[in-house]
Amino acid sequence: MKNFGKQYRGTHLRSHGFSMIELLAVMAVILVVSAISTPSFMHAYQYYQVSNAASSMANVIKYTRYEAIRRNTPINCVIGPAPVGTIAWTDSNGNGVADNVEQQLTFTTTVTLLAPGDLPAGAVPGLVLAAGVGPLIPLGNTAAAVQFDQRGAVNPPPAGALVSFVGNTLVPGAGYRAIILLPSGSMQLWKRDADVNNIIGTWTIIH
Repeated sequence: MKNFGKQYRGTHLRSHGFSMIELLAVMAVILVVSAISTPSFMHAYQYYQVSNAASSMANVIKYTRYEAIRRNTPINCVIGPAPVGTIAWTDSNGNGVADNVEQQLTFTTTVTLLAPGDLPAGAVPGLVLAAGVGPLIPLGNTAAAVQFDQRGAVNPPPAGALVSFVGNTLVPGAGYRAIILLPSGSMQLWKRDADVNNIIGTWTIIH
């Protein structure tokens, strides 16, 4: 019987692995890709933060309205100071305090509600023209209250539409969001994004 193992006798098998040059080349590629992708990732994340904060604020307002209709009693949506940042909540029991069981949203000190003066020049007039819902009455960005009656309408009805602005105080390039509350209680959500050069464009409606 032939011993087929003899042909391997004395043969040294070469171990396969990465050389130092290959490892350095891979690390260089990773560093280049990271340098290119990190700014895009950060911009997308900051954009998401502003959009998410605006959607969450709109949800608190909607919840307050639905609670007023469901319970057949006036209920306030309140904006006030938090230990850090600003808080908006549905004051279901009317005690003026954001209780743990109530629907609420806490803004950070950077992604937060803005005063009209915090927006770029022409932003508010541009929204008035784009929305076409009459005069816009800004809600206070640190202290305000909106009451909904049993029908879900704003009480008392404003002489126009109420509006809250959301943005990043440190990164204007993340864009801005506007929540428009009509006297009937219905809402519109608008956005004003920046392009790759951080130039803020026109307002467009989200829904």
